[in-house]
Amino acid sequence: MPPRINLDYIAKACGGISPSTVSLALRDSSKIPAPTRSKIKAKAAELGYMPNRNLSRVMSEIRNSKAKHFKETLGFLIPQGLHQKGRLWPKQLLSGAQQRANEIGYSLDAFDLIVTPNSLRQLERTLHSRGIRGIIIAPFDHAPAQLPLDWNQFAAVAIGHSLGTPDLHRVSRDVMHQMSLNYKKLRELNYKKIGFVMETEHEARMGFINIGSFLVEQCQASTNERIEPLLKDSIRSVDITTWFERERPEIIITMHGKLLQCLKQAGYRVPEDVSIFKLNVEQLGSNISGLYPNYEAIGAKAIEQVSALIERSEFGIPKTPSTLLVPGILNEGQTTPFHFDIKSLFN
Repeated sequence: MPPRINLDYIAKACGGISPSTVSLALRDSSKIPAPTRSKIKAKAAELGYMPNRNLSRVMSEIRNSKAKHFKETLGFLIPQGLHQKGRLWPKQLLSGAQQRANEIGYSLDAFDLIVTPNSLRQLERTLHSRGIRGIIIAPFDHAPAQLPLDWNQFAAVAIGHSLGTPDLHRVSRDVMHQMSLNYKKLRELNYKKIGFVMETEHEARMGFINIGSFLVEQCQASTNERIEPLLKDSIRSVDITTWFERERPEIIITMHGKLLQCLKQAGYRVPEDVSIFKLNVEQLGSNISGLYPNYEAIGAKAIEQVSALIERSEFGIPKTPSTLLVPGILNEGQTTPFHFDIKSLFN
């Protein structure tokens, strides 16, 4: 009869270390030196050790017994490099997710997501060893991204539209509805020529929702008020000035980070000569007028979605994926005229 590969067995195979040391090493605890963790993990893999996920979850609850009504730990996967590029939104998503997880009895561990075969295998082993069944995937910086994991083991929710395969449940921004109201109000405020500037890759990551809402608006505009959108793979300063001089928009809808700087360098005054309405204002209180995507709320809703899947025992790729849309928050800023009451857009 083959031996039962458990923590005691691995401990003896590693030269008589304690089972508690093996347990800590398999959970990537910093209490165990990295070289020792690597040796223990290698021996466990060699012996064919497979953790009991239910037991891991129970032990995780015991270890966190001080937390009131603790349920289990969830995973938050952040594609490699996002938090290293000076971007605020990955931290804002994670902050909202962590707060909501704590409120409803979960803890949340963040992991760097590196999409290579070896890294994904290691990630799966780590998730299994920690008893993590529910995972949230933050947006990738390219689209459509692919993430080949053993999805039958997980209840999963993706944030945004950048993950192409598999097609999971999602939480995303309510762009189409908000912008349809926005364009209607802009017309009422006597903005006749509305422009649109966006890089193609940014649009792809959002499922081309922004350009879709703009083209719907343009179809409803009179012929002399229609403006050709500036939508390119890589937008240079000369592209912006050439397009602006040809189209002469009164207000520009954008996510382009350097649009304001380019227009000012070309001698145009904002908001006196042209207004800018940004769809991804970095934080509330910014000088840029537009929509703050409310990343914290998106992160929180992702937690609620994945926890509901776990409670219903819905693991794997869903047959009918659903998408929950979260509205943004209007930020008044200073890139629209002072008479332009941005808060009136939704009143």
